[in-house]
Amino acid sequence: MKIAHVFLVCMVCGALFGAGRPGPKENALNEFMMNYHRKPVPEKVTGFLKDLDSARFSEGAAAPICGFFFEICLANSARVPEWSETILKFKNSQWRSYLALFLTAAAPGHQELVKKIGIRNVPTFIQVNQFSCVNPDFSWGRFFATGKPGHVKRVLDLALSPVKSADKKRIDLTARSAEWSLHALAQQQKEVAAALKELLKERSDAELAYFFRNAKEEEKKALLDPKRAAALPASPEK
Repeated sequence: MKIAHVFLVCMVCGALFGAGRPGPKENALNEFMMNYHRKPVPEKVTGFLKDLDSARFSEGAAAPICGFFFEICLANSARVPEWSETILKFKNSQWRSYLALFLTAAAPGHQELVKKIGIRNVPTFIQVNQFSCVNPDFSWGRFFATGKPGHVKRVLDLALSPVKSADKKRIDLTARSAEWSLHALAQQQKEVAAALKELLKERSDAELAYFFRNAKEEEKKALLDPKRAAALPASPEK
């Protein structure tokens, strides 16, 4: 999948990299992150970080990549010192700060990194999870690192939150972003589709009607039990 596709799918506020066509380095970064959960290779993360430091990026890339890196650090504590030293040498000060923050959140014993950079307030694990519940891009980054359905559930909870809202006329752009990313990524990654299919079994009829209100019949049939798919309102003509 091309670098631009990932972050259009995730509906981040901007493309991953800056203006211009992505080069070999940018495409490699994208492929590495999107497919990591299929074959974890922590020994290659240092190279990923070095390439990230010199890649063209936009602000919108921060959430998914930080979520990804947070999970990588959680799963590979023995390599955290190596990654800490790599980040400390970053020329890009924004990425240095972003990654140092989440490395320290995942590995609290490495406070020296944020102290050297001048960061004081490091989020706790609970605060990181709370952030995941309101930021679908961060949750997708965590999913790409682990393949764990729990991260898909957070995105789904956010996507369906308007169903329970007292103000039915309010437009929640973050919830819409979460909803759109689920539909798109379920078509792009079989792991997302499998997780979503299981999670939707536990949802109410009202939630399913909302989630699939603009979906094609093929998508309903792919993600739902035949009886529940048939019970939903017909898809609008396009």
